[in-house]
Amino acid sequence: MPRANRVQVFTKVKDGSSSKPVDWVEMSIDDALMSGEHQFRCIECNQKVKLHQDRVGKMASHPEHIKRNPNCSLSDPLN
Repeated sequence: MPRANRVQVFTKVKDGSSSKPVDWVEMSIDDALMSGEHQFRCIECNQKVKLHQDRVGKMASHPEHIKRNPNCSLSDPLN
């Protein structure tokens, strides 16, 4: 099973000095973790995911679907 290295984050889109309305923005998992946001979704199927941290470091290593999605190649077949 492939693992995603990017997620979508529910956040305000910054454009210069202003912020646009809240929207989903794709970013790396490390950037998503550092963003301070708490809502994430899969880049393929748009279902909710949570970020799992690498056991050695403090940064997230991969997203995991909250509910298994058999139609998504990035969803773990065991969750």
